[in-house]
Order: sequence, then structure tokens, then C-alpha cells
Amino acid sequence: KNAEAAAELIAEGIKQNKKFRIIGDYDVDGIMSVYILFRCMTAAGAKVDYRIPDRIKDGYGLNEDMVQECIDSNVDIIVTCDNGIAAMEPIRLAKEAGVTVVLTDHHEIPVQETEAGPVKIMPPADIIVNPKQEGETTPMTGICGAVVAFKVMCCLAEQIGLSGELLKTMIPYAAMATVCDVMELMDENRVLVKEGLRILNTCPPVGLEALIRVYELKDKGISSYH
Repeated sequence: KNAEAAAELIAEGIKQNKKFRIIGDYDVDGIMSVYILFRCMTAAGAKVDYRIPDRIKDGYGLNEDMVQECIDSNVDIIVTCDNGIAAMEPIRLAKEAGVTVVLTDHHEIPVQETEAGPVKIMPPADIIVNPKQEGETTPMTGICGAVVAFKVMCCLAEQIGLSGELLKTMIPYAAMATVCDVMELMDENRVLVKEGLRILNTCPPVGLEALIRVYELKDKGISSYH
């Protein structure tokens, strides 16, 4: 739900030379999410940078200090990944300052207790892509943040003609995030991880190839255990 709309907003921002900032998380899923968005958006011609929170200094997810950094840096569009669904006040601050927010996440929607019972509370982002939200259309909701980001970039690729080969190079990163975020290896997650491991074992991207060499795993049959 909303993946195509998010891609449309990003594509329009690229055409208008808007300044983007990707805000992720410090775990494997968060870093892979940032990488997938950054590589694809850069290839699409976006003026984009990124911010990965510091585990100690910043804590988890989008906070008001990071939003203020965006405001001070004249960022037009914030794109979150693997976080943001619980960032009510930071996103409200961004919107009050006129910053557009595209939220991509996979965590549970926050719930507020009311007299009528529990109610799901959504932050005031311009577009929310989260398989846990009401009215979701995908049958596979148990995906990690990097796969949510990957799906949005697949939509962007269709809209502006990004290379399918570039998208294929993103598969091992989405697969690593799926394993490290302990998603269930069923349905499309299983297919994605199987293909990602095949790539890691045959023709890994240069950065991952360096890690494989450092950890002496070349030709050892990399699995989800590794």
C-alpha cells in the first residue's frame, strides 16, 4: 500500500531538484535500507544524502534533533527507512517547517488506549509505506525495512526507467537484512534470501566481496548462518 505513491512523490521531487535526506537506523536492516534507497535514488538523479543515527547519542529512529538538522540544512524531503512509524512529534515538527516526509517502515503501528478501546495512531507523514497499516494490500506483511525500501525503489524504477540490473544488485542487501532482522523465511522472504545467498556465493558486489575475503568465507558456501 502506498509504495507507488511514495515513488511518484520521490520522482517528482527529483524532477524539481528537491533536496532529499534518508534517515535510517543503526542495525543491519536500517543500514541496508539506507543503502538501497541511496544507491537507487542517486542513480535516478536525486540530490540526496543520508543520516544513520548513533546508537548512544541519538537512540532509535527519527528524533527532533535530526529533524532540526534537516530544517537547518534546507532539506525538502525526508525519507525514513526501518523507522518513523512511532515518531509522532518529530514528524509533526517537520511538517510544521514545511518539510515533506515519506515514511517507509515495517514496525507495528503504535496503539493508543481510548474510552472506545485501542486505536492505531499514525504519524502525520505525507505518505506512509508500512505493511502493518490498515488496508494493506500485500499478502506478505512480515517483511523487513530493507524489503519495504526495495519495493518502493522497484516502483520508482518502473516510473522513471531505472535499470533492472541495478535492482538485481540490491537483492543481496535485502536478503542480508531479512536474515539479520529475523524475518520468517517463508513466501517471498525465502525466495529473496535464496537468490541473495546465490549472488553472495557466486558474484557478490565489491564491498561484500571484501567482507567475505576478510572473514575467509570465499568458496565456503555462505548460508544464513554466516
